[in-house]
Amino acid sequence: MNLLERLKYTFTTDLGIETREENPVARLNQYVRDAEVQTNEAKALLTRHRQLKQTIEEQLAQATALLEKRQQQCLLAEQTGEEDLITFAHAEMTVYTNRVNMLQQSVEEATATIIRLEQKYEAMKHKIEDMKIRQLQLMGYENNIRAERQMEAMLHPESKQQLSTKEEMERYLDLLQTPQASTIEVSSSLEERLAALEGTKLAKKA
Repeated sequence: MNLLERLKYTFTTDLGIETREENPVARLNQYVRDAEVQTNEAKALLTRHRQLKQTIEEQLAQATALLEKRQQQCLLAEQTGEEDLITFAHAEMTVYTNRVNMLQQSVEEATATIIRLEQKYEAMKHKIEDMKIRQLQLMGYENNIRAERQMEAMLHPESKQQLSTKEEMERYLDLLQTPQASTIEVSSSLEERLAALEGTKLAKKA
């Protein structure tokens, strides 16, 4: 497996980023930039879904209010004995009951979707942070190779041995391919729920 394939395997397995640079460090820099763009796009989609959920919740509140209104009107119509109004009120109650049920289901589905998207968004952010750490590691390793070469050239000018940056980089990238455990934190709304649970526990202790 050549250098390009190793870099692509290590840093872009889940991101689908194409390579456009020849230098390993420059290539990795491009990977990080592309990953940040994708993460920002995911954030925008997540924000959009939250807005859609809010709109659904507003419609649910309106439908619930209208259902309660029709229920009260139906009681008044039954008290007066006006059959046409009773029939109309019952029909309206059926319509709004179905609408409330449908909107409640939509809210539940939107909530579950947001939680799932938040988890993936947080995972993407952690992926970028891991890539930035590897970016620093690779930059440091490259700098070390250059420093070692210059020092050896001055201290041992008689030596004809030349360090191969490409080969050293390939060996280093082999090490980076080793799977690393990454702790994925929960998203903002999940953090709030955990904080609420923690607050409840502290209150019980008090």
